[in-house]
Amino acid sequence: MAARRPRIEGYAVISTEGMIATSDGAFPESIKIPADHEFYQDAVDRASAVANGAHSAEGGPKERERKRLRLTRRNTRLMPDPNNPHVIFWNPAMASFDEAWQRLGIGDGVLAVVGGTDVFGLFLGIGYDAFYLTRTDASVPRGRPVFPGVGRDGGHVHGIRHDDRVGERVVDAHRAHLYQLCNRLGLSHKAVCFVQYGMCVTQGLGAVWMVNIPGAERMLVFLPF
Repeated sequence: MAARRPRIEGYAVISTEGMIATSDGAFPESIKIPADHEFYQDAVDRASAVANGAHSAEGGPKERERKRLRLTRRNTRLMPDPNNPHVIFWNPAMASFDEAWQRLGIGDGVLAVVGGTDVFGLFLGIGYDAFYLTRTDASVPRGRPVFPGVGRDGGHVHGIRHDDRVGERVVDAHRAHLYQLCNRLGLSHKAVCFVQYGMCVTQGLGAVWMVNIPGAERMLVFLPF
């Protein structure tokens, strides 16, 4: 029986260039807006758990008491933080999101994803139910982007301004992609990758075969691909 999955919500505030941090990973105070920060802290208070990287926790006096998935590349298996029983170390290359969530022992609920860049990017594939993105007027020209590739090769993020109070669902279209549909049907990330690689190999072999058969017969081979 598949584990129940939570509602996944992302939270980020960005500069005009789409940056969430300076190049050294520090949070720039210039993009911090009191009303937005209050909204953010209230949201993580309501969440069942938080997901973040090593340098992207939400802060505040309640941070240590929240259940949490802390993403890491160092651990080879799911394991609790020896210094905090509320935290599970999760390496997405070694375990699926469903396995990590089940390890928290929550059931359904809400997971608040709070960064950084690679974490936000990972959950694009897993699937956000909502993403609350606040765009400020502050400039952080050479920082760390909200999603991989934003602001470095002409990519831009168009979100809400700080005087708006409604989060824009900026990733709803992504939920229809083949990779994510398969993942939401219960296939692990590894299984989906093997399926896609298998399709590519099969199509490649078909192409090699087609160039070596008479032209009149190629359409018969092409149609299944």
